[in-house]
Amino acid sequence: MAETGALTVNDTTRRQAAAADPTASVWVSANAGSGKTHVLINRVIRLLLSGTEPERILCLTFTKAAASEMASRLYDRLGEWAVMDEAALAVKLQELEGVAPDAAKLLSARLLFARAIETPGGLKIQTIHAFCERLLGRFPLEAGVPPHFEILDERTATELMAEARDEILSEIGVEEQAGAQGDVAHAFETVSSLVGEYGFDDLFREIVGKRARLTEQIASAGGVAGILERVAGLLQVAPGDTEDSLIATAAEAAPLSELKEAHPLLAGGNKTDVKTATTIADFLNAPADVEVLDVYKTAFLKQDGDPKKLTPSIITKKVHEAHPHLLDLLEREQARIVELEEKRRAARIVASTHALYVLAAALLERFERLKQQWAVLDYEDLILKSRDLLNLSSAAAWVLYKLDGGLDHILVDEAQDTSPHQWEVIQALAEEFLSGEGARELTRTIFAVGDEKQSIFSFQGADPAKFAEMKNHFAAKVEGAGKTWNPVDLLLSFRSTREVLSAVDQVFATEETATGLNADAEPPTHYPFRDLDAGLVEIWPTCVPDEEEEALPWDAPLDYPKSESPEARLADRIASTVAHWLATNESLKGEGRPIEARDVLILVRRRNIFVEEIIRALKRRGVPVAGTDRMVLTDQIAVMDLMAAAAFALLPEDDLTLATVLKS
Repeated sequence: MAETGALTVNDTTRRQAAAADPTASVWVSANAGSGKTHVLINRVIRLLLSGTEPERILCLTFTKAAASEMASRLYDRLGEWAVMDEAALAVKLQELEGVAPDAAKLLSARLLFARAIETPGGLKIQTIHAFCERLLGRFPLEAGVPPHFEILDERTATELMAEARDEILSEIGVEEQAGAQGDVAHAFETVSSLVGEYGFDDLFREIVGKRARLTEQIASAGGVAGILERVAGLLQVAPGDTEDSLIATAAEAAPLSELKEAHPLLAGGNKTDVKTATTIADFLNAPADVEVLDVYKTAFLKQDGDPKKLTPSIITKKVHEAHPHLLDLLEREQARIVELEEKRRAARIVASTHALYVLAAALLERFERLKQQWAVLDYEDLILKSRDLLNLSSAAAWVLYKLDGGLDHILVDEAQDTSPHQWEVIQALAEEFLSGEGARELTRTIFAVGDEKQSIFSFQGADPAKFAEMKNHFAAKVEGAGKTWNPVDLLLSFRSTREVLSAVDQVFATEETATGLNADAEPPTHYPFRDLDAGLVEIWPTCVPDEEEEALPWDAPLDYPKSESPEARLADRIASTVAHWLATNESLKGEGRPIEARDVLILVRRRNIFVEEIIRALKRRGVPVAGTDRMVLTDQIAVMDLMAAAAFALLPEDDLTLATVLKS
């Protein structure tokens, strides 16, 4: 076998076989396209061949689609074995286990398909949320959840969030009518000034999505007051300091007499000096408040907050030479304003953080009460309730005992996307049988496979750093129990070409970028299987330079689209490139033929306005394009028009909806 980089296919096959060893606990760090699903399926099959009952294997995948694909491929393989010629089956088993099978092994392999499909509930190949749902359904009283709980869908969750929000607004309204303003009302006012009227739904959704972390932070700090104290301490804001109090203190410390003396001297200068003098006069003649200070600071600071040059931006050279002492005064005043602005920013952060946590606590309290009222749990609840059941509840030992008699092997797919709370569930499940003192003494293993580079950071709370932490945790547990621990690296990629993989390696080649990838600061290494295939990585400028402002008609509406927006210019560039490839019969070296439109796939970070722009640009150049792979039906203008027309038909007095229809 020829060498592929520094790895051979045979070497990778040996590593895959080691990862599938049913007698060892294995931690696999795998590059993209290195055969992770293949290894998972092989491991499950080898566990079954070793005599493990199907119901004692738990395979946790990241998504329902991944679980479905893995189950489908596994059943397909076992189904083929059930009807395969004996000689061919013997070859397959020898490739899988490395030894020639005997008659008993061949018979066992043929029966695997029947054993798998006859297992009550089927093989446990599922998402961690599905597992937790089944766990809570089995132990509802121990977990403190309604026995008849239902899973909260996205639409109902939105409705409950809206109801919780409306309850808060109603309570605030009652307080205002009574002439009082509580903490929640004050927090609402503070937050509304930051996010605006239309930002609340997004904010509330973010709060609910991160409620576990928020709740833990509030609990660890001893309440919202503790959060306020922590943040104030970090930003060096003294207790009781507010933006208004800081401004009042700064106004008292202002060198008023020196500024009064400086005013006529500056007023006698040119335009720059007069502007500074006018700003000083306005400050001297008005009581200090936020608006006055915001005007006063413009004499000393730029729009971005950086200090201006003293001369000639604040005082001209002529006035400075005539009155040298003014420069010292303005320099001291500028330093004082800069310091005050830093303190004001810190005080605003403390105030807004406190308001956010007060509002979050009020919202989550009502949201949780509504969920209890309707006996529903959302996906985050499934994880948190299961974690508490297995770690904190008084029945944890009993639950683990029952599960200890039902699980022998845990496999975790896409482990880099497993959140800390999800890891706590897995830790609790594995803790008992990795201690060597389970209900049944036999070989029991933990298996995980993942790649930090592929982590969808923060998705469902995922933390890629947890991947390395859990590796060390389980290594210590397994080795401490006197069992076999086998870390495996799968570095040979069967998917991409050398150029693409080298580009990835270069991105993480420096210590800074490598540290962002893993705690050991070890740059990743990829080896290509497609070593002789052609590839190209071309990096374009990250931004499209702004061009001259487009002149719009005087009566153009506020939402009038510009024809040369940055999105449109980038889309035009991409479409021009693709059209050029097609027109010049650009060679597709991997296929040995000219490139065709169907060979081009355009990936986008988000399905936003850019997607529409790129499709429009391609169609304008006559490039065949399939369109978007997914769309929100109600966001399409034609559907929106029909909905507006229907709304008007139901309520003809609605002039605004009629205007919307006519405008469209």
